[in-house]
Amino acid sequence: PVLPSQTATKPSKIPDANEKCLGGGGVVDPQWVTVNQWTGAESYELLEGSVEKSHISRKDNPLNHDSQDHNVHVRPDPPFQHLLRGSQTLMEVEWERNHFPEVFRPTPGDRASVFGFWILDCGHDGPTEIHPPVAIAVHRPRAIPIDASATVSYASGDDVIPFFSSPVGTNVFVPGIVTDIYINQQAGEVTNNCSDTGLHQPGHYIVTPQGVLAVTGACIRSPHPLNRVFTFNIFLPPRPQLTTKGAVPLYTRIEPHPFGFSTGPEPQLTVLGTAPNLYIQVSIDLTNFTGRTYTRRILSGWALASPDNWGLRRWKVRLNNLDVHDDGDSFVRGDGDWRFWFNTNNGFSEWTKLFDCDGCVHGVESFGGRPWQTGDSSEVANDRSLGPDLLRFPQQTLWVHTSGFEADGLIDDDTGSVNDLPAQAAATRATRSYCDDQTISGCASYTLNYQILPGKPVGNATLSPAAQNVLDAYVVGPSNNPPCLICGETIAWHPQEAVLAPEDPPIELSNAVIFRVQPSLEIS
Repeated sequence: PVLPSQTATKPSKIPDANEKCLGGGGVVDPQWVTVNQWTGAESYELLEGSVEKSHISRKDNPLNHDSQDHNVHVRPDPPFQHLLRGSQTLMEVEWERNHFPEVFRPTPGDRASVFGFWILDCGHDGPTEIHPPVAIAVHRPRAIPIDASATVSYASGDDVIPFFSSPVGTNVFVPGIVTDIYINQQAGEVTNNCSDTGLHQPGHYIVTPQGVLAVTGACIRSPHPLNRVFTFNIFLPPRPQLTTKGAVPLYTRIEPHPFGFSTGPEPQLTVLGTAPNLYIQVSIDLTNFTGRTYTRRILSGWALASPDNWGLRRWKVRLNNLDVHDDGDSFVRGDGDWRFWFNTNNGFSEWTKLFDCDGCVHGVESFGGRPWQTGDSSEVANDRSLGPDLLRFPQQTLWVHTSGFEADGLIDDDTGSVNDLPAQAAATRATRSYCDDQTISGCASYTLNYQILPGKPVGNATLSPAAQNVLDAYVVGPSNNPPCLICGETIAWHPQEAVLAPEDPPIELSNAVIFRVQPSLEIS
C-alpha cells in the first residue's frame, strides 16, 4: 500500500527510564512499566507500521504469563517513530497467545494498527514496546472478492448527475486489503492479579532522612477499559485515474468477523488524502460499548475489474508430515511437549495450531495419515484445515512458515522455524527448520514435508456494463494487460497504479511484480 506524506518523528530518549524501572525488573520488581502515567483508555498509544516478524515466543516468565506471548515486530511509520527508544528500529508488540486468537494474528508483510500500553521492558534493558495491546487491526494485501449484490459509485460524465451506482459484476476479484479487527479487555497474567513483576505505573525514587527510597508504581489490572474512539488508517494502492475518464470507484465492505462474531457499533469509514494516493480512516466508537471483545472485518480495494480476474490463481498447500530429528526432550524426559503453529498467506485464516500437547511429538509425525491442507469444506475436514487455498496474482509468491516452542516450564526450547517463499508451481518440498537460539535451553529440529498443488480454478468474472466501460478506458495495448508501474521497495505494486495519458505507449509488464509485500526469508 502507498502511504500519504507524513511528518516523521524521532525515537524518544526517555532519560529517566532507569528511574522508572527502578534500575531493573523481572525478579521481584515490575518487569514492565508504562513510559508515562497511565490514566485510562485515552492513554493507549497508537502504533502503525509494517510487520517484519510474527512468531510465538519460546521463553516467557511463568510468574507473569499464563501463556506464551505472540510477538509482532513492527517497523513504525514516520509519525510513530517517537514510540521507539534510542537506537531501536522495530517496535515489539506482545500479546499472550491465549488472549490473541490465531485468526487475528498478522503475517510478515502485512501492516498493523495497534492500540495499547506503551511500556519500558525493564527486564531487558528498557526497550519500548506495546505490551500488552488492547486492539489490533491487521491489514493484509490480498485478493478480495467483490460482492455481486454490492454497488459502487461510477462517474457518469454528466454535469447534472455526475455519479451513478452500479454493481461491478459476478465472480469479481481485485487486489485489495483485508482488515481484521480485534479488541479485547484481557491480556493475560501481565495485568491479571497485580503480580509483583507484572505491569505497573512508572516507579520513582524519593530522598528520605534514611536515604534514597525506591517507590514502585501502582499495578495496572484488567479488564482494560475500552470506552474510547479507536481511529486508525487503511492505506490503499494508488487510485487509478485518467485525464479523459472518471476515476476507478472504491469498493468497501464491512462484515461481522466469520471467526469471532461480536456486537457493537459498526466502523465508520472516511476517505482522506489527495488522488491518486487516497486512504481510509476508520473510527470505531466504543464509548458506550459494554462487551469484553469486539471484532469486525473490512474489505477494501479499487474496483477495476477484469474478465480474467487479472490472472488470479488458487493454490493448495498440503502438509504431509514432519520428520522430527530432535524433539527437544532427552530420552529421560520422553517425547516432545510441543506448542506449534503453521502460517501461510491465504488472507482469511492464516495461522493454524498443529500441536498443543505433552509427550506427543517424536519421529515422523504424519498426522494419522490425514495431512493438513488448505481448501474448502468439500476438500478437507475441519480438524485438518489450514484455511482456504491461497489466491495469488501473477509473480506473487506463496508463504509457508512455522513457529512454536517445546514446553519445559521455566526453560523452554525453540522448535525452530521454516520460512519458505515457494513460487506458483506444483512442487514437493522438504525444508529443514532453522534455529539460532544460543541460550541454555536449545532448539528442536525437523524437516517440513509439504506440497504445492493447483487449486480449483478461480474462473472468469462477468463484468457489469459500467465496470466494462471503466476497464475499456484503462486497457493498455492489444493484449488487454492491466496498466502498471514498477515501483520502489517501499511501495506496493498493483494492477491499477499507472496514470496514463491517451498518447502514452503501452507499458512493459515483464518485470512488474504485483504488490511489494513479500515476507522475508530472514524471518525467524
